[in-house]
Amino acid sequence: MKKINVGKKVMAIALAAAMAVGATACQGSPAAAASAQETGTLQRVLKDRKLKVGCILSFPPFGYKSEDGTPMGYDVDIINELANSLGVEVEIIEVTADARIPSLETGKVDVVFGNFTRTLERAQKIDFTEPYVVAGERLLVKTGSGIQSVEDLTGKKVAVTKVPPMPSLWGN
Repeated sequence: MKKINVGKKVMAIALAAAMAVGATACQGSPAAAASAQETGTLQRVLKDRKLKVGCILSFPPFGYKSEDGTPMGYDVDIINELANSLGVEVEIIEVTADARIPSLETGKVDVVFGNFTRTLERAQKIDFTEPYVVAGERLLVKTGSGIQSVEDLTGKKVAVTKVPPMPSLWGN
């Protein structure tokens, strides 16, 4: 692995600290909740030397699979940095958007990395870390087109782009 700057290591440590609080805050089954309260997710991960991470692998460049099925992308790079900072083995478990919270609640994963909008409904079930990526979408139109909003596109042809998979950002 290539050497990375201190800022990324600090991010990994911050994510580990958030995982200690956030992942244990899931309100799953009573047995899972009791187990999390007794030992804490971070303490168990450190004791077992294994971190189970849920990751959406259908959202390049953040998460995707290489041709041989290896998880790749920015989220995967951050996951690996977190595991390295904790000195534990990592198991990346592919999850869908709908399966993220249930995977946490049932203990299938210890933490989830991926595009995850904070909502009141979700916040009642899980805790969130500070975002490491903030993204948005924009509508690009030719000057003078008269298009001011999405509603102005009714009846018009629209083109969209699809981002192809990218190599790992840190050369992993």
